[in-house]
Amino acid sequence: VLVLVLVLVLVLFVLFQTTSPPQPQYLPPPPPPQSPPPCPHLGDLALHARACDAVTDFLIDACMGHTGPARAARLATWASVPLARIAHPREEHLLPLLVAAAAAGESPARLLRREPTPLGASRIDLIFGAGY
Repeated sequence: VLVLVLVLVLVLFVLFQTTSPPQPQYLPPPPPPQSPPPCPHLGDLALHARACDAVTDFLIDACMGHTGPARAARLATWASVPLARIAHPREEHLLPLLVAAAAAGESPARLLRREPTPLGASRIDLIFGAGY
């Protein structure tokens, strides 16, 4: 019996030694992330500041001068402002404002603060709601 157990262990040992483990299947590397197209006026801070001021003025007017669906329709046209894509190359820069304006419904907006940033643009803080 002991001989049979030893032979079985030896056979199993030989089988596992000669069987190579499966080689891992490597996936190709993911493609490099897509970067936004470079801004042709990146070095022109005066142009960037003018573009930001134009968009900021538009956003203040759209939020404070309109409510409800009229405000939503006006904000949807932000990209039509001259130089808008220099100030905000992608739409997600405006998502917090758009969500707050949509949640406010018919409530008016009030400008709390407009202050310059180091690059010459303006930062605005708006508050929506009748109880402000």
